[in-house]
Amino acid sequence: MRSDEQTRRGAAAETEAEEAKSPEYLLVEVAGRQAAVPLADVLRIEQLKVSRIEYIGYRPVLNFEGQLLPVDDSGGVLAAVAGEPEAQIIVVVCREGNRQVGIAVSHVLDVAAGGELFEAGSSTRTGGVTLLKNRVTGVVDLGGVPQLPVEQGAPAEWSEMGQGMMEASQ
Repeated sequence: MRSDEQTRRGAAAETEAEEAKSPEYLLVEVAGRQAAVPLADVLRIEQLKVSRIEYIGYRPVLNFEGQLLPVDDSGGVLAAVAGEPEAQIIVVVCREGNRQVGIAVSHVLDVAAGGELFEAGSSTRTGGVTLLKNRVTGVVDLGGVPQLPVEQGAPAEWSEMGQGMMEASQ
């Protein structure tokens, strides 16, 4: 009996050790689909009025005391509430290298450890996805959020496009 108990404790410790080394993700919903944001890169979660979003050309940004945060809206969260300046949105603020980026999301669902996935019949690990809560879940590519224009000057049409978008949303 004593050896059964030791075996169970050992198995439980191994499971905990495996979970501890698995990367953790913030599970979010974007455009009706679940996505995973690496938890180690999440700095904070902001819930704010959509009217706080401004545009540089067609790119949404948040102004935090003179610091511009580019916001990825590939899921159309901002477009879904266009014309509703009081609507609340959620932006997950993340670290991407030496800069910060925001991801507009519909909902923050959970934090979970990710699991590796392999292509069937091979030992090739798949990229850009993880196994969260027994579901294949895409990992948000924070590096895919375009950088803001540098000081040399943005194209003039960006200002015109941004002004037009602001007028359309009011």
